Amino acid sequence: MFAEDDDAIRRRFGAQIKAFRKARGLTQEDVGERAELSQKYVSELERGNGSPSWKALVGLAHKAFEITLPALVFGIDEDLDTELRELSDIVAGRSLEARRLLLRSIALAVRAGELAPRMGNAGTDPHESLRAPGKSRVAR
Repeated sequence: MFAEDDDAIRRRFGAQIKAFRKARGLTQEDVGERAELSQKYVSELERGNGSPSWKALVGLAHKAFEITLPALVFGIDEDLDTELRELSDIVAGRSLEARRLLLRSIALAVRAGELAPRMGNAGTDPHESLRAPGKSRVAR
């Protein structure tokens, strides 16, 4: 029973590593170089084979993805407050129906995996066309 649980945890963690990598437009080789790991080891982790060492966890979080360990291990988005403020600015002044439609659209985009690749486009602001008229970007 524990072996199945361990396998599921490793696969889920591997999928999370892959998601962080793809969201940043990195290759396995890029991640390996940044984290001082081999590309093969990164591949093994993404497939859920093997458990990462503390050195690997720290390298992946701090060096490869520039996030904290809780963000990597538990999928905690530490910039959520900032993102929620930006989302609040986007929907400010819109009708209840428009806000609900926007939330459904976001949910569909996330499910379809379309949001992360668009966020990686340098020099573009994916929120710009969605902001309420007269609203400016929230300073970070």
